[in-house]
Amino acid sequence: MDYAIQETRGKMINEQHHLTTLLKVVRMSRSTYYYEIKKTDVDDKNKDLFESIQKTSELHKQNYGVRRVDHELINHGLKVNHKKVQRVMKKLGISARKHPQKYHSYQGHVGAVADNHLKRDFCVTTSAKRHLLSRKFGPLNGVWHSW
Repeated sequence: MDYAIQETRGKMINEQHHLTTLLKVVRMSRSTYYYEIKKTDVDDKNKDLFESIQKTSELHKQNYGVRRVDHELINHGLKVNHKKVQRVMKKLGISARKHPQKYHSYQGHVGAVADNHLKRDFCVTTSAKRHLLSRKFGPLNGVWHSW
């Protein structure tokens, strides 16, 4: 659409055609034409924001994502919506570098399980039925008991 408007403006200036004829050729309404001419470029409007985001990203070696960049801008006095920061960062191709994943040594169940030679029942069917699975023996009032 922008290219067509620039082309029609160029034709109007060079060949002195009537606007109505040019708009019919391009199939554009008059209101759309004037709206597009009057509209300012969004990138020019946000030029300082683009520069601030670029500087913040370079300063922190691209370790900052959208949230941290947004908070840095707020700390520097620029109050910008986080969605706008996200759009600008996407447009500039800036994203946080992913850190290498931490080492996890856990590999699941490793090794063999010992055989149940004592024939113990380790399954508990109801809650609070057994608090200790192994039995303890000892003297109580001079008599040996298990508890």
